[in-house]
Amino acid sequence: MTEIRASVEDVWRCLTVGRSAWWPEMRFEAVVDSPLVETWVEDGRQGVASGSVTHCVEPHVLGFRWSEDGWDGPLDVEIELVGHGDSTPVRLTESGFSGVGTPDSLPSEHAAGWRYHLARLKSASEARAVDADVS
Repeated sequence: MTEIRASVEDVWRCLTVGRSAWWPEMRFEAVVDSPLVETWVEDGRQGVASGSVTHCVEPHVLGFRWSEDGWDGPLDVEIELVGHGDSTPVRLTESGFSGVGTPDSLPSEHAAGWRYHLARLKSASEARAVDADVS
């Protein structure tokens, strides 16, 4: 869980429409069935993960299903924002690893990736909250 010192509305806005501030390689609309695409370059090669938004309850839950070429199936991700005034705990779960037919290292690689992205979401959301307080 990641604790963000910002309102659930500020975190939701950064998670969805303000995503370019913290994850510019990810594209989607916060609407069920919206296509979702992440692109990156690793070891000089372009990588792509794609899927769609499966669940959206603004401003509390965003879910999506995604996969990469070479996987036998998709992974399911759910991001839950639990607002408590000026603070928002963020819970992220990713499931389905046993069905994707990838190396055993994939769950730990994704966990590290999510820590990185959630730290960036935290920074962007807290900066947005400070900017809103100043206005």
